[in-house]
Amino acid sequence: MALVAGSFGAVPAVAAGAGSAAPPSGERTATHALPPRIEAKVRQSVRQFQKRTQAPGVLVGIWSPKGRFLSATGVADLATGAPLRTDMQFKIASQTKASRAT
Repeated sequence: MALVAGSFGAVPAVAAGAGSAAPPSGERTATHALPPRIEAKVRQSVRQFQKRTQAPGVLVGIWSPKGRFLSATGVADLATGAPLRTDMQFKIASQTKASRAT
């Protein structure tokens, strides 16, 4: 399973990942969405994280044998208010070391 998440704006990223809808190379992943119950829990966790950290934007991608999930919420640019999109790219450096599960 691969999980990548990032927060944008004034709050430092706790973990970050590319906004690509493609799974990480070499990973065995499902081609369908996460089951509705699991997706609802993930969305709730993202909302709680964004509220608790006051992150202007959060990008989350999950690729697992049980399904896929990709979501962008909030803004990517505080100055313009441009919305965060799932197709955006950003530098992640070593951020994924702590969040990547295989």
